[in-house]
Amino acid sequence: MSSIGPLPFFGRSGPMERLLQALGPTGIGVALVVGDAGIGKTRLVREFLARDADQSGSRSMVRSTVRSMVSPTVVWCAADQLDGDRPFAAVQQLLDMIIEPGDAPSSGSLSRIDQLVDQLAWSDGQRNGPALVIVVDDVQWADPSSWRIVRRVARIAEESTRTGQRGPKLIVVARSPMSSPVAGQLDSALGPNAEQIVLEGLDLDAVGRFAEAASWSPIVLDGGRAQLLLDRTGGNPLLLEELLRATPAGLPNGALSHAGPISSPERPGPQMPASLRAAVLTRMVGLEARHRALLRYAALLGTRFSVTDLAHVSAKSVVKVVETLEAALEVGVIVADGTDLRFRHDLVADCFRDDQPAAVRQACHRHIAETLAARGAPSTRVAEHYVLASAAVDDDPSRAEAANWLERAAREIRPQALPSAITLLERSVALSPDDRSRQRRRVEMATLMLLAGRLEAAESECRNVLPVDEQEAPDVEGEVGATALIDPDLAIHVHGLLAVIASLRGPLHATQARARYQRVLTLVAHRLGEPIDAARRSELLDLRAETLAGQAIITVYTGDLEAAATLAHDALEAAEVGASRSAFSRAHETLALVAMARSDALQARHHAGRAVAWFAPDASPWSMVVTPHVTAALVAVSSGDMHGAVERCLDGLRVTEQSDHLLPRLYLLPCLAVFRLIQGDLDEAVRLATMTNNLVDEWCPMHPTPVTRALVAFVAQLRGDPAATALADAAAAELGASGAQLAIADLAAWMVAMVWEQAGRIADARGLMRLIWDLIGGATGALVMAPDLVRTHMAPDPEFAALVVNTLSERATRAPGDRTELVRRRAKAILNHDVTELTAIAVRYDEIGSPLTGAYCRFDAARAASDGRVSTSGFEVALRAAIAAFDRLDAPAVTAELRALGRAGGVALRPTRAKRTNDLTQTERRVAELAGQGRSNREIGTALYMSGRTAEAHLGRVFAKLGVKNRVELAALLNR
Repeated sequence: MSSIGPLPFFGRSGPMERLLQALGPTGIGVALVVGDAGIGKTRLVREFLARDADQSGSRSMVRSTVRSMVSPTVVWCAADQLDGDRPFAAVQQLLDMIIEPGDAPSSGSLSRIDQLVDQLAWSDGQRNGPALVIVVDDVQWADPSSWRIVRRVARIAEESTRTGQRGPKLIVVARSPMSSPVAGQLDSALGPNAEQIVLEGLDLDAVGRFAEAASWSPIVLDGGRAQLLLDRTGGNPLLLEELLRATPAGLPNGALSHAGPISSPERPGPQMPASLRAAVLTRMVGLEARHRALLRYAALLGTRFSVTDLAHVSAKSVVKVVETLEAALEVGVIVADGTDLRFRHDLVADCFRDDQPAAVRQACHRHIAETLAARGAPSTRVAEHYVLASAAVDDDPSRAEAANWLERAAREIRPQALPSAITLLERSVALSPDDRSRQRRRVEMATLMLLAGRLEAAESECRNVLPVDEQEAPDVEGEVGATALIDPDLAIHVHGLLAVIASLRGPLHATQARARYQRVLTLVAHRLGEPIDAARRSELLDLRAETLAGQAIITVYTGDLEAAATLAHDALEAAEVGASRSAFSRAHETLALVAMARSDALQARHHAGRAVAWFAPDASPWSMVVTPHVTAALVAVSSGDMHGAVERCLDGLRVTEQSDHLLPRLYLLPCLAVFRLIQGDLDEAVRLATMTNNLVDEWCPMHPTPVTRALVAFVAQLRGDPAATALADAAAAELGASGAQLAIADLAAWMVAMVWEQAGRIADARGLMRLIWDLIGGATGALVMAPDLVRTHMAPDPEFAALVVNTLSERATRAPGDRTELVRRRAKAILNHDVTELTAIAVRYDEIGSPLTGAYCRFDAARAASDGRVSTSGFEVALRAAIAAFDRLDAPAVTAELRALGRAGGVALRPTRAKRTNDLTQTERRVAELAGQGRSNREIGTALYMSGRTAEAHLGRVFAKLGVKNRVELAALLNR
């Protein structure tokens, strides 16, 4: 057998230059390399990253670019055809490198992705560290969780390039032609700006140079034979190599048949050309039958396989397997890959797989599945082989086995990768042999979709299970009978899921939610009247209590506080019978909301505390879509305790971190971001809002997040970012489509309106706030935006401005409270141009921990003083106070507007710069306190819901601002 020499590399100067442009200093930092199998995609990338490139042609440019990356660290990740359902399989090498084992969180993939991104941002922010080049090969086989990692890395790479920072570079390699789902994933993950490089076959000149340069095939080609090679291979380097290796003595006409290109648009996916298969098998002539048989088994295990697995499935000893594989290693059919072996190319593995009849392959896959299952292999691997063993007929027993193992695998990986679990259940549903199992799995899939925030998909799956006459919710007062579903317990679950989905969509869907909850109560009562075992009876009693509690909370949305309180007490009584922690928690949460609406602060805090105490993170999905910590935080805010509100949110995030449920984070994170904004910690508010937006974009893009998107736009406007208006427009569009967060729509509308007003779009700002006020003003008072609603309407519509003040006065009378009273006083002072009152209100807001609102009160005072009703010196005092307040918030755009207001009023102030050397943000202050107590970075991160790396970055800024060098000096300073 001839030894294997290096594969020649010719004819790729154009793609190499495009790769250079994409990853160079002026490129976007993201490149996609696409081409047929064997066309040389991986080789192109490896040549680009090679450090020993010569000085000729494009290679010198490549070497220059690679060296400009400051000795890059290359992380090469690869997906495998049989690993498509294993979470993070395609990016495991990246996770192993970036996330240290000791830092890996105990909970699932959400934290893992967040931590990976945080580590990437931190490491690439270190200017002296090595650049990071991430390659993801064969991405067409990536699992859903890996796709999300790729999407995050692409965004980091593009953003760092756009802002002029040195971030990671990403190269994605994909095989064409691609299926529509894969193409859609690539478009979504890489975005429209990624450089796409499509590799074609080599031309005639490159084919000739390739053949002549092959050290293992010293052939002198004439033009005819070079054309013959090109015709039979399409210029595909892999096929060229196999043909040359198979015919070392020359290329006689008709030596090998030609089957066209490896793939074609008419037949999607990789197709095996007869010439490649023949060339590979020709090289196997020297191998004995036992060698070829073992390679066929190895190919069925996948492109990459372990010697131990191959020994078990082939019923041979490890020693015998190693001895048999030596010949294949010698001819280069397989190569070493870490602790495993792999075929030199996946198409070579395909050759051995396709060299067996379909019936034989299916039998072998079933044997492999049974062997792996007996050895305790991961369920995803077992399931994949059962899928490959199943025939396309419904009564094939392998289909049922495959469906069962896919379902089992989904349950196992759910804590690590919820989207991957949903994908597995989708496959399980398709393979389910009967309607009963298909319905059950569809409902389980809908439950996971709900927990992932995919409300519309979950609702669609539920409706697909229900008969037509059951799909719409009945009137709340109407009679409902037993469902027509075969399984009544499944019917209860489906209606419960639909009730939760309607609840999450907010007040506008309260009536529909109540009707669904009533249907559940009716079905539960029907089941309790039937002969059932004690365990099921106990479950139904718990379910009845949870349903009453859910119905109580949604009734609060309707404003019927008496009915909500009555339902909550009914839920408490029902929970005592079944001892349901979930029902206890939700019932007390309802009573806390009722007490807060009645301005009974003592009772609100009492019930909120009990709701948190009874909360169980491992409770049913129905109770885990939100947490009582949100209500507890709102109760704290209503009493002016902003610090307590932040702590309640952090507690909730720490609790839910131990579960695989996403929705609680989508409510806790925005609340925490808003509280940080109110406290004046703009940087931390943006970090939390961006984290929320990323989660939504990558896990549940249909879930609206107008508040966090508006927050990012609002802070961008404060900082003078020209992108603020476009961001605000996107937030406004999402606000229009949002029902889920209508209860806090006034906050989103206020932030969007403030951006529009700064951009000169006064009419748009006024119209949006007026729209939200008309929609929810009477129910909630729209407290956040009411003062600015008065200010913007004083001139064009003074009657409406007075109406807003009167409405606030009536609300303060019905439900007195410090927060409502402050808003009323501020709105009235704006209407009356009362500078003294506005200044006093600003001081009060500072006292209760709301410096942002205090700063805007001072802005109101400066505006009121600018109309000539106070002296010039008084106007200057108000102006300086407002500028100082916004300087402390690092809001140069607003201070510039204030100075323009001063110039228009005859007061010219020189520009100042905010002095923040010793001004710690709220987050930095908390980090400093914990560090001063001797906490490690990891402990600080756990306490504040951030990674250890982020805590370390915050601590570095603390050291710089306070002028200390280490924790010892910091502790001494804090003690003083």
